Amino acid sequence: MIQSWLQKLLFLMFVVLLCFAVAGFRNTETINVKHSVYFGQGLSILEQTRDRFVYKELLTVQTMTILEDEFMAQKLSDANIDYETQNIIISKLNPVFPLNKIRVGQEIIVLWTNTESPQLVAINIPIDSKEYFLLEAENDFEPQKRTKSLVTKIRHVDGIINTNFHEAADEFNIPRNIRYEYLELMSFDISFQQDIRVGTEFAMLFEELYDNKGNLVDYGDIWMATLKLYDDREFTYYRYQNQDGEVDYYARDGKTARKSLLKTPVSNRRVSSGFGLRRHPILGYTRQHKGIDFAAPEGTFIKAAGDGKIIARNYNRNGYGRYIIIQHAGSYSTMYAHMYGFGRNRTDGDRRIRVGRTVKQGDVIGRVGSTGLSTGPHLHYEIRRNNRQINPLTQNFKPSAHLKDVEYTRFLESSLYLDHISKFEDESDAYGFNFSDWLRYRKYIAAIRANHL
Repeated sequence: MIQSWLQKLLFLMFVVLLCFAVAGFRNTETINVKHSVYFGQGLSILEQTRDRFVYKELLTVQTMTILEDEFMAQKLSDANIDYETQNIIISKLNPVFPLNKIRVGQEIIVLWTNTESPQLVAINIPIDSKEYFLLEAENDFEPQKRTKSLVTKIRHVDGIINTNFHEAADEFNIPRNIRYEYLELMSFDISFQQDIRVGTEFAMLFEELYDNKGNLVDYGDIWMATLKLYDDREFTYYRYQNQDGEVDYYARDGKTARKSLLKTPVSNRRVSSGFGLRRHPILGYTRQHKGIDFAAPEGTFIKAAGDGKIIARNYNRNGYGRYIIIQHAGSYSTMYAHMYGFGRNRTDGDRRIRVGRTVKQGDVIGRVGSTGLSTGPHLHYEIRRNNRQINPLTQNFKPSAHLKDVEYTRFLESSLYLDHISKFEDESDAYGFNFSDWLRYRKYIAAIRANHL
């Protein structure tokens, strides 16, 4: 009887110790500041390497740094790695990580068994802030390129535009890739040149990626984006991944942000000439301008306004210069003129941008130029309905997709959660989304579906 109780007690102690050991493998960091919410989980390179073994305390870690006039072979020798193993490591690492280009400050992490006669387990070579090479003894030191586990922190920004969007974004230190993703998302509905006024409000949730030392190394995706205009029009879109793994942005009613055609096929560029009557800058007389001109630096990428087929790719010396026409679904077509070249470059243009080829919305079809009758680099953009030009900036095109049934329910749950975390102000809020909240929001979801809001 006593022996049985002792066995149970020993087993319970083993389970408790095992829980503590497993907990030691994870490093979760939560930081909260006003108007921002950060949460996430990540492992250092060292922790990721140790994670491959059952007990990390069985490893001894040796970290070395390449100094001036030092070489990899010298550092491996300093780590007491035998000559034969050094040759194997160098011969296998050099083709993927040229050692003649190794820089001062390069880290080398060597892991040994923590035993009386230490055995080499693995070597870890950081490449940059995102990736590293792992060479394991059990795999004959074949280099395996791995991605570091970074800490993802979600940042919430909300502000007011007093001059223009970019100055407001600078004030909040919003990175360039995030702001252009935001602009592209909202450009399906508005023109940033014509619809933005002083007092326009904007907000977004986006990912910041940090290494295990707390250094910001990259940015991820926008999770939620809101824009409220001076006339009270408001647009809010949420990032959602469907059950097939496809990612897009949707409004609360389940309609995608993407419309059948783009109003602006170049990213956030100034409208230099609108639709309607104008005095031609070269010909000198007034005539109808049947498109929109976007001023942009030469070489700026031009995107296909929608899915379709290229029906013209030509050059007109006395008019449009280099131009492309794309036929879209129904009666719509679009034209892009004064182009410097087709495709991302000449090779791409010759191979992919040809009459009869299909393109997807957002595909790069050419680069801004000043060919034909033009006074400087710009894109002349036309939308045609039944082969008649219409003003691109005044059109309200239909969403290209609409979530339904189970996908819509899943999306609602996701969007309501993003609404909730966008309101976090402090640490207590960040930990406040519990099971009772979730049940309450599920009832709210049912009410929304019932009322088709």
